[in-house]
Amino acid sequence: MKSKIIFITLLLFAASCGNNQSEKNGNIIENKAKKDTASYNKVADYKFFYALANLPSPLQIINTLYGTSVAYNKALLNPDANAEKYMTSYKKSINYGIYGMDLAYIANYGKNQDLLDYYLTTKKLAVELGVQESFEQFSKRFNENQTNRDSLIRLIDMAYSETDKVMKSNERLQSSSQVLAGAFVESIYLALMLLKDSEGCDPCKQVFNSIYEQKGTLQNLVSLFREFHKDKESSQLLSDLETVKTMFETINDPSQMNKQTLNWLATEFAKVRSNMIN
Repeated sequence: MKSKIIFITLLLFAASCGNNQSEKNGNIIENKAKKDTASYNKVADYKFFYALANLPSPLQIINTLYGTSVAYNKALLNPDANAEKYMTSYKKSINYGIYGMDLAYIANYGKNQDLLDYYLTTKKLAVELGVQESFEQFSKRFNENQTNRDSLIRLIDMAYSETDKVMKSNERLQSSSQVLAGAFVESIYLALMLLKDSEGCDPCKQVFNSIYEQKGTLQNLVSLFREFHKDKESSQLLSDLETVKTMFETINDPSQMNKQTLNWLATEFAKVRSNMIN
């Protein structure tokens, strides 16, 4: 799968059907984000796109999970009802990334009702974030293909080039970085929670290797969020990411991704993720 930032592609599903009032609310949030990022656009811009260029696709982990035949577990997802309590731009952006990974996970397993519920939740957050781009064609095709796993995955890939254009703006840099962080943490969280007790599973080794490869992405994220230290919520996330990074750096080889290490990482990522969704 060539797509590097699959979570951003979920913008296409959510970008249609926004009314004028929703656009107004989204613009208020987006204007605040513009103000927040004004003083460090240049450095943060470089770090953001460097992180994207070196990002192993979070969707790769989600797709590989499906190949392990591990059972679908809805209880691990961020409840769609939680979206109602996210009031700040930070919470909306972070959980937009999280719900995007949840939606990709659901799509792989073909759970139609959950797919619809999380699609609507993702759309709601996108409208509130002011992402009112013209992706109605993708939304229609999503609805037409929601029962076809392979078509959904191909559709997500096709949509990447369009949605990438939406996010390539310094004025949305902080929000985009938060979406990135949410998707990154959620993809690893799901993989760890589902496979932490599957040390002897041969198909699982590919997932373990993919998790190990995220060390570099985590380092890039930490570097990126250091540019947002003036923002209280982003500063707290930076602290959480730095803690996990320090622990992750003690793992020097994929062969060390054993049951003990997986459970250890699962506990730490669960803490970070809890701060994101609560």
